[in-house]
Amino acid sequence: MFVTIHALQSLPYSNLNRDREGAPKTCEYGGVVRARVSSQAWKRPIRDAIETELGASTWRTRRLAPKIADRLIAAGWNGDDARRAGRAVLDAAAGAAAKSASKQGGLRPDPDTDESNIMLWVADAALDELVALCDSQHDAIVATPLPTPKKSGRKATKPSDSEHEQPERVTVLDGAAVLPALETRNPVISLLGRFVAELPGSQVDGAVQMAHAISVNATTDEVDFFATVDDYLDDGSRGAAHIGDAEYTSGTMYRYATVNVDRLAANLGTEDAPDLDGALQLVDVFARAFCRELPTGKQNVTAAHTWPDFVYTTVTDRPLSLVTAFEKALRPSSNGYLERAVAQLDRYNKGMVAFTGEHPHWHGHAISPAAGADEPANLGELHTGISDLVRATTDAASDTAAARDTAGAA
Repeated sequence: MFVTIHALQSLPYSNLNRDREGAPKTCEYGGVVRARVSSQAWKRPIRDAIETELGASTWRTRRLAPKIADRLIAAGWNGDDARRAGRAVLDAAAGAAAKSASKQGGLRPDPDTDESNIMLWVADAALDELVALCDSQHDAIVATPLPTPKKSGRKATKPSDSEHEQPERVTVLDGAAVLPALETRNPVISLLGRFVAELPGSQVDGAVQMAHAISVNATTDEVDFFATVDDYLDDGSRGAAHIGDAEYTSGTMYRYATVNVDRLAANLGTEDAPDLDGALQLVDVFARAFCRELPTGKQNVTAAHTWPDFVYTTVTDRPLSLVTAFEKALRPSSNGYLERAVAQLDRYNKGMVAFTGEHPHWHGHAISPAAGADEPANLGELHTGISDLVRATTDAASDTAAARDTAGAA
């Protein structure tokens, strides 16, 4: 069972997600250039909002060892010993991972920065476990050597580059105790998924798939010439202290995400005892964050704080993106793009249901006055707002699961 979310959201002059040159990201679709905001850029503030609401923090970092050291210093350890402890955790994990996964090097700490060569994603509770483990092995940890600083300024690019700079690994922590902490999951990891090749036991198949948002209309970037004034100039001085160019865009975005409710329930519980209630509660939190949150790029100079003006949700056996409704870029009407985008989505959805023969178990929508006065005829029942729509969606998913279980039992 899948819960899908479709949203139309108008973004004014902004640059929420830029490329390596600083320009707004774009893509070509339907033969024209569209504004684009990557799923990664939008997923980060959504994740942060979910963690805040649930009180379930996580850390995606290569700096796990320094993070552990910081906590130990706050608990009273001296700096060198705390550094030894952070390195000991990674060394123990690297040793255990090499035995279980034939992977070497990626977890070993750099001799200068103590960073791992790979990104880890750990629940905040895992840090508490690892700090407690280090505390219990204090004497053994403080007896381990620290690496000799490298003579050259060249940063190691792979583990073998720095092996001669590091002391031979002395594993003072039990890898069997370290790995379970690194494999700990919380609701956010269960929702979004995790993959670390060096730690196969930490893998979690994500329940969310989220598309890059693209504009329903063709777009072109606009170049803004700007100048800054030096507030401390001699009397009579003129001219700018700095001049430059910045690029921005605007567009009405089609956004799409789908949640595999069954996968999420299994992630939160087990395959044999899935936690459906917990999954639906998390779907509620995710859906509201999906509609509410925005990437932060250039927000201080554009303040592009908008909400979706139209949201359509479904409960289905198979997810379906409706982006093809906009394969032909929309031309603006006298009322802009929103009204025409809602009408196009309505027509396309009707055609796809007839074409595929797959009807949703339930569907509904919420629409703002800005999206036009015409009520969509093929997008389920109207709800008074986003919160009401999300609540109705999770209730429908619960009813669908109950009906499915009853039919299965029969």
